[in-house]
Amino acid sequence: MLELSFITVVGQILLPLALVIRLWRVACRSRAEWLLNALSAAAYLALIAVAGIWLLVPWYLPYGFALLASAAAAASWRRCMRSGPPGAVRTWAGFRTSCNLVMAAFCGGMLAFALSGFEPPAGPSIDVASPLKNGVFYVVNGGYSILINPHMKTLKQESLSAYRAQSFAVDIVRLDRFGRRADGWWPADLPRYYVFGEPVYAPCSGSVARTEDRLPDLTPPDYDRQHPAGN
Repeated sequence: MLELSFITVVGQILLPLALVIRLWRVACRSRAEWLLNALSAAAYLALIAVAGIWLLVPWYLPYGFALLASAAAAASWRRCMRSGPPGAVRTWAGFRTSCNLVMAAFCGGMLAFALSGFEPPAGPSIDVASPLKNGVFYVVNGGYSILINPHMKTLKQESLSAYRAQSFAVDIVRLDRFGRRADGWWPADLPRYYVFGEPVYAPCSGSVARTEDRLPDLTPPDYDRQHPAGN
């Protein structure tokens, strides 16, 4: 979970802010360079909006970054049109252009792969009801691409074949009116997680094959590798 905290802070907060600042501050010598600069930032912001794990920070944060990026791009455009960049900027123009091309292409490709996970795979499928009611719930992990649902890795990794039944699983949290899933970052008091104690309803008719209630509740971010199914 410390890894998740690091990814959240760097990949979903600091790097987006750095891209917005770069978009605002960097002078461009042509409209094409400005467009490529804006495109690379937009591709990354769109990618994390779709594939980011919006668990520790509110899910609507990407929209705030999009507004900031739009304002930064507009300011940069006006500055680019008023005067040409200084000579020092020209020296780095080719390098920046190459970096922007690579970033836009990579993020665009990964975004397309992530979006493909919203289309169900070929074969029979059934509609199921939501297992949670009476509140606002957010699917943290779900879908048919490993970029938006890490459970999909159990389909192909032989070492995870024992957990293949969870390949199409979803991870759901309950949100408060501010879009938070808990009162705090990693609170030790379980009731501070808004989904804790929430009734779970059968999503379809059938027979329960197995239940597990002998394991102790764990305090996030702790987990039990020997019993990944949990309590």
